[in-house]
Amino acid sequence: MNTDHPRPRIERVATVEVFGYFAALLIIANLVTPSGSLAQLPISFYLKEQLHLGPKALANFGLITGVPVYGACLFGLVRDRWSPWALGDRGFFLLFAPIAAIAYVFVAFRHDTYGQILLGILIAMFVYRLIGPAVGGLTATVGQRLTMTGRLSSLVQFVGNVVAALVAFASGWVSQHLSYQAIFLLLAGFSICLALLGLAHPQAVFGPARAERGPPKHLLQDIARLVRHRPLWPAVLINLTWAFGPGQGTPLFYQLTNVAKLNHLQVGIYNMIGALTFVPGLAAYGFLCRKVSPKKLLIIATVIAIPQMIPLTYIHTVAQAYGASTFVGMVGGMAAASYYDLLLRSCPKGLEGTTVELSVTGNVITGNFGNLWGAILYEHGGFALCNWITTAAYALILPMILLVPKETLARRDAEE
Repeated sequence: MNTDHPRPRIERVATVEVFGYFAALLIIANLVTPSGSLAQLPISFYLKEQLHLGPKALANFGLITGVPVYGACLFGLVRDRWSPWALGDRGFFLLFAPIAAIAYVFVAFRHDTYGQILLGILIAMFVYRLIGPAVGGLTATVGQRLTMTGRLSSLVQFVGNVVAALVAFASGWVSQHLSYQAIFLLLAGFSICLALLGLAHPQAVFGPARAERGPPKHLLQDIARLVRHRPLWPAVLINLTWAFGPGQGTPLFYQLTNVAKLNHLQVGIYNMIGALTFVPGLAAYGFLCRKVSPKKLLIIATVIAIPQMIPLTYIHTVAQAYGASTFVGMVGGMAAASYYDLLLRSCPKGLEGTTVELSVTGNVITGNFGNLWGAILYEHGGFALCNWITTAAYALILPMILLVPKETLARRDAEE
């Protein structure tokens, strides 16, 4: 008679199934979203060199196509209240990924004018703002159900950073070696792959998810429930503070190019190094979240991350910039994973998509405000002032952790 306990084996199989599905989903979603895909750099070059747009017009293009992001939480509400073909999140992949493919095909063959490109990319942005809540909401739902928010948070951040590094490296090559038409047909093909993922139905991921969501309540009831959900707001506040960073963005760009004298390629390498060096911290969090209490891990990650921006104040050479980028990534990876884990833990049941997208909206608005304020500070006080204010903002996260309800941080990953 076999005396082995089958449950650990079943749980391992379920974990592999979950990680395999989410890895494929996140890789494709990060590759094809218009805001960070292989298309971004080729579009910028095409608008500049073929349509002869100036800096202001190019910035306006980004501002207009970014409009859907500012209403991300509204798209989250759509995800939480609507289930296409009663398939839940799979329905969003099956319905909207083909529409994104059509938008990319349109841009591939209709790009003679600014208006045509703007229309195609704007449609793709709207479509992927409907797919994004399905991805984020599904991550939170499955993470809470299987008590693996920490590991899924590490996976989300890991895939995002690795894909960002690959895109930073590959987008220049793609824009030089592939035709404009071929690039967008490639993105259309990736979008179809995302739709095909909607056909998959791994039991560990989708088994009881549809039953958990249940019928939607009245819209005002859902909004009231979201507002009253006490664990949500400390998590959102911490994520917004982490995104604030007036020392990042424009001030950092000028520090790299004017002081350290990095050229275009070297700035791309700097960004790639920063993205890849996040990985060790993410991997460490994925391991430690099963062994260390979430609150202790959150505090440790924050203490490590507080001095993240300080070395950038003192860079004057390319080598120093690369070294500082390595430091930024190494100390920031664990914090990024812990803050996203906290957000996943804090989602109210049935409003996971709205919660994740609320954070997306807030992060974009806060990041843009921080970038604008940082540019003003840079002109009047230099890069050091921007960085010390960023460091002070990160330090404020420590007292914010005290606002998180105890029950939110009560269980480690995989703890019954």
